[in-house]
Order: sequence, then structure tokens, then C-alpha cells
Amino acid sequence: MIDGFYYGNLPGLQHYGLDINCQTRTKQLSNGIGLKAGKQKQRRLMKLHIGGEEAKEGWKILNIQNKPHVDFIGNVSDLSQFGDQTIDEIYASHVIEHVPEKMVLQTLKGIHRVLKSRGKFYVSVPDLDILCQMFMHPAAKPAVKWQVMRIMFGGQLDAHDYHYVGWNQVFMWDFLKLAGFSSAERVESFGMFNDTSEYKPYGFPISLNVIATK
Repeated sequence: MIDGFYYGNLPGLQHYGLDINCQTRTKQLSNGIGLKAGKQKQRRLMKLHIGGEEAKEGWKILNIQNKPHVDFIGNVSDLSQFGDQTIDEIYASHVIEHVPEKMVLQTLKGIHRVLKSRGKFYVSVPDLDILCQMFMHPAAKPAVKWQVMRIMFGGQLDAHDYHYVGWNQVFMWDFLKLAGFSSAERVESFGMFNDTSEYKPYGFPISLNVIATK
């Protein structure tokens, strides 16, 4: 137990001969706001998948590009088309790393704003701690290093496919707290969508998957 965090090892990280100390931790993020919510009138809210393409019952899709199954065209950094506390859950896999550094806090505050009280934010980003250890490992061949580099900086296949920020647990925890979230928990898998949050190119996850609660 260090600084209020619980540490434990995720499985499968000895694969490929990599001694990666990838850990889980949960912490209550004190924001000075009481967590006891008053009784609210029941209302029908939506679940929003930001950056998604996979149609799934109960979920609406927000994407910056007009693709099949997309319900709303827009940018994760501008959720002004949604009212305060109008969304039950928000899911964003490998999206937040595409947000410029100066807009990160504004973006997370926007997500916090549209979530209902105690709403969930499921966020996945490439884990820079894991990727750096993979890149520097003496057993990693040039082709592996090249792939890891592209995961760090983006595939650059189109104008939107660039990464501006490298994320790890410490950075994510700090920004979520500043944005007003009350708690955050790292998980190995969300088990919700078949996407990059589940990506295991070398037998172990390369993503930081977090469930944050408003």
C-alpha cells in the first residue's frame, strides 16, 4: 500500500520475456465534494461511445468522422451538443491520446459535465510505461520497436490519427481528479467492445483501462 493505492500484478506480463511491472491500483480521488447524492427524478439517459464504430444495443456513437452507425458527428473536446448530466455512461477507447495537451483538462471536464451523478467513464489509452519498457527491452527486434513507436505516436493514417500525449496511471489519475471525478479503478478489460482496449500484440495488454466515477 503506497500513497493510498492498492498494487497488484496483472497476468501474462512475463510473455515475450519482458519483466514488466504493470500494476493495478484503485484510489478515491477526493475533490472536496460530498458523494451522497440526493434523490433524483428517474429519467431515461443515454450511453455514449466516443470514437466508436461498432453498433451495440443501448449505445449511441459520437465520432469525428461520418461513418456507418455514427449517431452524432463531433469532437470529444466539444460536447456542447449534450446537456448537463444527460449521459449514463461514456466509453472512449484510444481517443484521449488524440487530444492536444492544452485541451486535455477541458476535455475531461466536459465529459464530467455531461455524465449523470455517479455516472461511469470508461477510458482506455496506450500505457506509456508498458510501451517504454517494451521499446527498451534488449530482446525487442527492430520490427517490434517500430510497432511500439507507432502505438506511442499514432498510426498517422489520416489527419486524426496522431497522438499528442503519452499516458500512464499517474498522469491519468491526476487529470481525472482535476476534472472532478470522485474515484478511478484500473481494470485489465472492460469486456464491452472488441477494440484496441483489448489489444495484446505480444500476449499481454498494452493499454491502460480505467473506470472513473463522477
